[in-house]
Amino acid sequence: MGYEYIAITDHSSRVRPEALESQRAGIERVNRRHACQLLAGSEVDIRSDGSLGYLISSSHRSTRGSARIWMS
Repeated sequence: MGYEYIAITDHSSRVRPEALESQRAGIERVNRRHACQLLAGSEVDIRSDGSLGYLISSSHRSTRGSARIWMS
């Protein structure tokens, strides 16, 4: 298909942590065998008041050994 990346996401409120761990392990197995890399992700609810219960995000891109993290 010519893709370098494909994202896989699940709605976070309906997925158990064990299922996410299993999914992640499966994605890692696929990524070791194929050039097109799967990206694991999660769809996170935003409440009607605009708030989030919690969200953990990580930036793995660095420039000259120093990563910039933007939070709002």
